[in-house]
This record gives sequence, C-alpha cells and structure tokens, in this order.
Amino acid sequence: HIRPLRNLYRRRSNEVDQGIDNASSEEGLMARTNRLVALNVSAQVHAMAAMPLVRDAWQRGQPLTLHGWVYGLSDGRLRPLLTIDAESIAHAA
Repeated sequence: HIRPLRNLYRRRSNEVDQGIDNASSEEGLMARTNRLVALNVSAQVHAMAAMPLVRDAWQRGQPLTLHGWVYGLSDGRLRPLLTIDAESIAHAA
C-alpha cells in the first residue's frame, strides 16, 4: 500500500517541494522523489526506534543500532541516511 507514503507527502509537502522551480521537469521530479524517499526512510527508522522491543533492548543495555539507508536509482549507490542507537535517543530526549 502507498497510503502511508501519500500521508507522509501531505504532511511534509513543503519540505519535499522546497526550492524546486519546475517540479514537473524530470530533474524536479527526481529531486522531489529523492526527498520523499529520504523522509520515508527516516520515518520508518524512527518508528522502529519507538517500538517497545527496541526500547526494551536499549534499556537492558543491548548494543542495538538502527540504520536508515537510501538506494540511489540514478547511480546504484547505497547511502547512509541516519543511525539511531540508545545514546542518540538519550541525547534527543
């Protein structure tokens, strides 16, 4: 289902579309798509970090790290987007 992705776009459309002069051009569409993909990966990793199973592991001191990566369709490269662990959660709180 793509409903969660549509909802994400509706909530964050200003961020997705920011600075794109011609959103209908191929370049503009690719930029918007890349931003939406990055926002989606980030949202999914943060959702995992909020799961009780993950929180409990961190509270027990288990060395658990969540990684969000993005695959670039234009160049076939996998890029790190964000990393969340118990320490980064503690600093954010």
